[in-house]
Amino acid sequence: MTDQSLEPIISKDNLPSVLPKINPELPRTERGQPTKYTDEMVKSLVKSFEDGSTITEACHVAGISRQSYYQYIEQYPEFSDKIKVAQEYPDYVAKSLVVSAMKKGDVETGKWWLERRLRNEFATKKETDLTGDLTLKGLVAVETTDEDKTISLAE
Repeated sequence: MTDQSLEPIISKDNLPSVLPKINPELPRTERGQPTKYTDEMVKSLVKSFEDGSTITEACHVAGISRQSYYQYIEQYPEFSDKIKVAQEYPDYVAKSLVVSAMKKGDVETGKWWLERRLRNEFATKKETDLTGDLTLKGLVAVETTDEDKTISLAE
């Protein structure tokens, strides 16, 4: 072997021109990889959540993985706050519509609201607490054996 055979095949001087150029403007992770955390990605997620999307749906629209989403939640407190507000927005809109209907005299919506918000007083169904000891009578035990594939019933 000669010393020339130990030289690298690709060096800084002969890098192929087809390699992607790294944009120095993109934020980077600690390992130096470009991150997808951008203002556009945040706006996309916020809009998706305001429209009632799930995390999976919003991540798909924004072009990020769920894993990246949760990493950004941990890394960027301001991002986490924006996302929480955006996720709560559809609930606020729905609640406003219900309250608005009640203010206009919609009795059915008022009943619906009371049945859910004040269950103990207005629920149409009664919830039963089933805690405590349970005794079962009249059970049938089934016994099987692998050798002869027979089933015997015990009373």
